[in-house]
Amino acid sequence: DSFEHGSHGYNFQGIKKNIGKIETIEKYICDNQLEIADALVKQIRKYSGAKTNSSTVICLYALGYDGGFFLYGNKIFINVSQCLDNWFAIITHEMYHARKMKFRSKIDRVFCNMTLLSNASIIHKMSVLFAEEGIATLIEHDGKKPADVVEIRDKHSCLKKIIILAHHNKIKKMQVWEYFNEHNLRYQLGWLIAYEIYEEFGVEGLDCWSINGDINRYFESELEWL
Repeated sequence: DSFEHGSHGYNFQGIKKNIGKIETIEKYICDNQLEIADALVKQIRKYSGAKTNSSTVICLYALGYDGGFFLYGNKIFINVSQCLDNWFAIITHEMYHARKMKFRSKIDRVFCNMTLLSNASIIHKMSVLFAEEGIATLIEHDGKKPADVVEIRDKHSCLKKIIILAHHNKIKKMQVWEYFNEHNLRYQLGWLIAYEIYEEFGVEGLDCWSINGDINRYFESELEWL
């Protein structure tokens, strides 16, 4: 009975409730693979000059509550039960992560998954994740502006204050990283930065940010702490 009601993170109850829609989406994707693949590439190219990986395999599943994720290599996993109405958007997000990348960018992404916690490394990790997840989220929302801009800017201000405190050893550096992750700033603030860069500098600006890590070129006054 506990499994039936969704404990243990399996979401069996939600799957049972939406099984018909899940099966319909799965069939639609399988029956229209070429058309969907073409549409995915077109949407990503609106916001990135990076080449998509034509060998990427999309694996559909339904258990749990995660919307989807990318594994290094050529596989992305999409939880259909969690994106019944926005599965295409979620796939574009993960497809961006699966794009072809320069060696330096790959190393940066690996570094972001390591537990090196000096102040310098945390700020570098945040800047990489802002670009990676910010652009992916902008693509997911097809260039739309975040709805909660005021709240995001407030969190941005708090983050800057926490970084300054950590720099002066007033708080532990781990608290910077905890605040960054607790408030999902890689997605929220990253999306806002990506939107503003795209509005002013287009695809070239986003590529400069994601490939060369050159965010200060465009946001020096607002994000000088990076």
